[in-house]
Amino acid sequence: MMNNNRNLIKKRLKKRYSIRIKKRKRYKRKFKRKAIKATQIVLLIFLIMIINGLGISIFYDQPKAVVCTLRGTIEKTIDLKDIKQQIKVKIEESKIQKLILKKKVEQQKLPSISWKGPGEEYYYHLEDWEKDELAKLVCAEAGGEIFKGKVAVAAVVLNRLHSNHPDFEKDCLESVIFQNGQFASIKTITYTDLVNNPDCMKAVEAACKGWDPTREIFSETGALYFYEPTLVSEKRLEEREGVETMKIGNHFFHIELNE
Repeated sequence: MMNNNRNLIKKRLKKRYSIRIKKRKRYKRKFKRKAIKATQIVLLIFLIMIINGLGISIFYDQPKAVVCTLRGTIEKTIDLKDIKQQIKVKIEESKIQKLILKKKVEQQKLPSISWKGPGEEYYYHLEDWEKDELAKLVCAEAGGEIFKGKVAVAAVVLNRLHSNHPDFEKDCLESVIFQNGQFASIKTITYTDLVNNPDCMKAVEAACKGWDPTREIFSETGALYFYEPTLVSEKRLEEREGVETMKIGNHFFHIELNE
């Protein structure tokens, strides 16, 4: 029993001691806070007195000079703003002019179709084997024609390939060349024939670079048909009676048939 009582007394004393310590710590914290606040207030008062003293000496001793200085500063600031705005406007205008010039240059460089002659860049992009096939067709249809006539024949094939005409098979270049009843067969044309007649391949290159002689008359689509009167049947001639044509060498080029 005695031991239990002693333990209880010790616990009570510890609690009282810890409570006192906590109270002291709280008191110290409150005192520090009050001291810091008091110090801050004193410093603020001291600063206010200094500022007021300076203000009195400036604004009461030389008010006109201060006002003039402020006005000058404001005017300079306004001038600088105007100058900056003007510079920004000029920079934007120069950028727009550069963009316009760039677009003009790009438009000039873009490949296009012309009846006058080939451009520097390719308008039609064909594989080498496709060019060979087209050159064989030119050789079969216009091997003995003038160079311009060879180019016109190649241009007709390319015009058909990119036309919206329902009568043409235009899944690919081969489908145009081998469409039944449209062009001469190229099965008998060999690589040796192309070597012996190099203008056929040159004509294909010229057509791929946008030269279509038939667009001198048929400017929108270019010719879609051509024929030589001495080599076609009467039925073929009847289909072309009254149709507007363009003669190049021995061939007549046109864009439509009689119904």
